[in-house]
Amino acid sequence: MHIQVKAGSGAHLSDGEIDQISTVVEDRLARYRERLTSVEVFISDENSREKHGKNDKRCLIEARPAGLQPVAVEVHTDNYLEAVDACAEKVLHALEHRFGRLES
Repeated sequence: MHIQVKAGSGAHLSDGEIDQISTVVEDRLARYRERLTSVEVFISDENSREKHGKNDKRCLIEARPAGLQPVAVEVHTDNYLEAVDACAEKVLHALEHRFGRLES
């Protein structure tokens, strides 16, 4: 499973933050490591870094299961790590649902 973190619109991430985000996503999706070809994590700041607002940090995770359509989920919160954690949990549930339907 290859994980790629991309900072977009107003988001400026240090190498340490990128590593931390990758670790959170990898840990959360570990049980499906062999079934996922890649995971892309998109981080953005809806209001730009200079302005602060409620739920202005956005995380979108797109997981690509081998041989299946990608699963994408999105979360808005007040900080990046909170957004990544919530989004990783949400994509995990989506994958559980997708794989569960295939197995039944």
